[in-house]
Amino acid sequence: MFMSPSLYRTNIHVSLGELKAWWRERTQKKPDQILTPEAREFTTYLEKGQTHIWTLQTAHVDSKPASKKYPIEDYNQSTKLNMGIVEKIIGYFPGSVGATILQMQPQTKYYLHEDTPSKSKGYFRAHLAIETNEDCVFHIDGKDFFIPSDGYVYFLDTRSPHYADNRSRNQARVHLSWLLPGSCFESFKNVGETLIK
Repeated sequence: MFMSPSLYRTNIHVSLGELKAWWRERTQKKPDQILTPEAREFTTYLEKGQTHIWTLQTAHVDSKPASKKYPIEDYNQSTKLNMGIVEKIIGYFPGSVGATILQMQPQTKYYLHEDTPSKSKGYFRAHLAIETNEDCVFHIDGKDFFIPSDGYVYFLDTRSPHYADNRSRNQARVHLSWLLPGSCFESFKNVGETLIK
């Protein structure tokens, strides 16, 4: 389903109930109530945008580098969080890298930017909303777009300037997100109805 030059809804559908159950097992929605050791180990906080990042794929599973830069292609090693339904979802997309869960706090806005790895390497970003509401939007191509928690995978061309805005008063926006090479994006954006369970 075409939405804009930079945002597409695919026909790839995920078992949202199972994905939400996976999320609830690891957190009670507040960062200080993380339940499992692996979730605590692989969660970081991004001050700009007030977003918690739950790392599912990385280039440095065994140690967190202080300054070393890794090529984007190296961000394909699974952390201990990459299990169950999220592992199935990410595994469905060969070549996916840098998978994370992004928990954006209410009343926060992530600044206007272009994703440099996407711009330089031809990567597109996939988004699957776990928890959201209509006050959580992407601003791209001069318009606001809402990605609903409907179980469908959406592709976002983050080479275009964009920002995320959670205007909700009290609900965090939680998305599963990963990067795909341009060749994979082209093959998946027109795929027929596919279920991931």
